Amino acid sequence: MYKCKCEPIEARGGGEAKPPMEFTTIDVNRLVTLSNALAPAAAGASNVQENVLIAASGDALVSRSFVDASGKGAVEIRGSIGIIPVVAKFEVSFSGEQQVAVTLDVSQPLPFKHTWTFNVGASSVALDPNTQLSGASAAGVSAAGISWWCVLKCGGLSILGTLLACLPAFAGGPAGYIACVVGKLGATAGGVAACIATDCL
Repeated sequence: MYKCKCEPIEARGGGEAKPPMEFTTIDVNRLVTLSNALAPAAAGASNVQENVLIAASGDALVSRSFVDASGKGAVEIRGSIGIIPVVAKFEVSFSGEQQVAVTLDVSQPLPFKHTWTFNVGASSVALDPNTQLSGASAAGVSAAGISWWCVLKCGGLSILGTLLACLPAFAGGPAGYIACVVGKLGATAGGVAACIATDCL
C-alpha cells in the first residue's frame, strides 16, 4: 500500500494555492483475497451486500451482509487495521416481537463473543436491563490486558446508532428492520473494528 501527496496547485485567476491532495493506493488483489475468504451467503439469503471499507490511514476491510431464509441477519468482516488482523461477525435476530439480539463474534485479533439485547419500539431503542455485561468473554479479554468496557463501548454504541437509524423500517415488520440493520452494519462495521483495534488494544 502506497501513499502520495501531490504538491499544491495555484488556483486559476491568481487565487490562493489549493491544499495538497492525498491519494492512497489499495492492493486490489488483497481485497479480492479478503472477499473470497468471506463465507458465502446462506442458501435462500436476501439483501446480500458486499462493502469495501477503507480507513483514512489506507487500512482496508471487506464485509458481506445478508438476511437468511429464517429472517436472521449476518455481517462478516475481514481485513486489518495497521498490523492487527480483523475477523469478526455480527448476527442479528428478533428474540421476541420487540426485542432484537445482536451478537458480535470476534475471531481475530483475539477471540471473544458478546450479545447485546435491545428493546425496540416504534420510536425508541433501549438496552434490555437483563443484558449480561460480563462473563467468560469479559474474563478472557481482560486477561489479555484489554479493557472489556472499551470493547463494549465500541460495539454497543455503533450497534445502538444503527438500530436507531433503522427505526423507520420497523413499521414494515421484523424482516424489513433486520434487512436495514445488517445493511447498515455491513457498511459501518469497519468503525467498530477500528475503534476496538485503536482504542482498546
